[in-house]
Amino acid sequence: MGMQVLDFSKANCKNCYRCIRTCKVKAIKVKNHQAKIERDLCIACGECFLVCSQNARKIHSDLHKVKDFIKNKKTVIATLAPSYRGYFGDYKKFVGLLKNIGISRIEETGIAAAHVSKAYKNIVEKCEKNIYLTSSCASINSLIEKHYPQYIDYLLPVTTPLLLHGNILKNEYKDAKVVFIGPCLSKKTEILSQGNEGIIDAVLTFDELIEEYGDITHMNSENVDKEASVMGQIYPKSGGIGDYLEINGYKKISIQGMEDSIGFLQSIENLNDNRLFVEINACKGGCLGGPAGEKCNTNYYERLINLEKNLGSIHEVEGSYETSRQFYDKSIYKKGVTEEEIEKILHSMEKYTKDDELNCAACGYNSCREKAIAVIQGMSTIDMCMPFMRTKAERISNELFDNSPNGVIILDRNLEIKEINGAAKEKFYLDNNAIGNKITKYLDDSDFQRVLDTKYTAYNLIALKNIIYLEDQKALLVIITNITKEEKQREELFTMKKNTLELTQEVINKQMRVAQEIASLLGETTAETKVALTKLKHIVEGEF
Repeated sequence: MGMQVLDFSKANCKNCYRCIRTCKVKAIKVKNHQAKIERDLCIACGECFLVCSQNARKIHSDLHKVKDFIKNKKTVIATLAPSYRGYFGDYKKFVGLLKNIGISRIEETGIAAAHVSKAYKNIVEKCEKNIYLTSSCASINSLIEKHYPQYIDYLLPVTTPLLLHGNILKNEYKDAKVVFIGPCLSKKTEILSQGNEGIIDAVLTFDELIEEYGDITHMNSENVDKEASVMGQIYPKSGGIGDYLEINGYKKISIQGMEDSIGFLQSIENLNDNRLFVEINACKGGCLGGPAGEKCNTNYYERLINLEKNLGSIHEVEGSYETSRQFYDKSIYKKGVTEEEIEKILHSMEKYTKDDELNCAACGYNSCREKAIAVIQGMSTIDMCMPFMRTKAERISNELFDNSPNGVIILDRNLEIKEINGAAKEKFYLDNNAIGNKITKYLDDSDFQRVLDTKYTAYNLIALKNIIYLEDQKALLVIITNITKEEKQREELFTMKKNTLELTQEVINKQMRVAQEIASLLGETTAETKVALTKLKHIVEGEF
């Protein structure tokens, strides 16, 4: 099955469904009120984690592994994402942090990125296709392989900068441990994908390092051991690939974010008459908008300015490497659904007509039909439909309120009647005109003020009065239970026991009188009778 790199923690998931609403590929399954990421559908873009208000994110960390490498005196080489020049205003202090914790050598991933760009240029200039999509973003590659495999041919068959740099470093430093460091979550899944195992030994994010080591301002400023050319350093900027890449005959466009990326893919066939070189990135703002750099305390515009200000001066790209790569159809078969199945699910949510389909997206899906399909495919549940559950809850609540044999009165903080059910109206001879009036108009309010359990007798009624303070509503819930019948039965039982006791005493007295007259004849019998009757008397008395 492999490692679950990204998921949601059970303790914090609160069923708000924001993650599902955000996930453009609907890779989040809800079961037993717990959100769970389906690895075979997930593209590791990280958008669901960014919107999680409960911080329910659970991300596998390689930090302990890297610490072990260092502790065991391994040569640890960092391939550092070029976006660090944007995320950290004083980016050299971040390099200082890496060297301080024991990283042996630090090189910029942009070294490989420049070679990737050269490979793009060589392929595109052959003009074999009208539209080419860059393949540097691991999340976009997963998006196409898992969800839009029909567009694989548009992807440039070139490896990612991460994998290329990993191979370069592994060949140059045979026994070294290579660690990628950047703001990207998809790198954690990319290095574990089939065929990529062993190229990169660990992935750390900016957030992991800042959370572990804190403020970097006290660190020494250090330079990386090997710097990339400007062509590689500019990669994090949206459109940065094309900035330093001259491609004749093709219009260069940049697409950012999952929504726009999917929108473009869905319209790509309508654009086939155009010659387009498309830099496509899962993150809004390119790699400067990565999901794992939030703790750097910089926004996108600060990062963009920092990046452009901190660019190096190297323009030559040294060496030549094998960059080719093949992409595969990794889509998962999804059970087909029939119109009859969809209607059955819709009906179970009390959606019988088009007007009933509110398409409110509260469940995380864009339409009620999309939600119904998700239920059929096991990704969602009926009780995730908020309008349906609210209607159901209100209906049950109203039924209980209206049909309860107990009188129920709801008062506000001023002891004014807000709601009153049928049983209370009947018992206290009230009608709807009572709503808005003070309870003191009908009942003594001393008990309500003290909010105590007590007994209350009025209108020939014996009742238990339960008064509950509702903190959120700042109101009182009054439940009056009619126990008149029970009290009458108790009184009747008391009367019966009392009569039985009196009758028993009378029998005893008569027996004593008889005993005195015929004591010589029935002395022993009378004594036994007295004992028996006295025991009966004590038994009856004991029940009081």
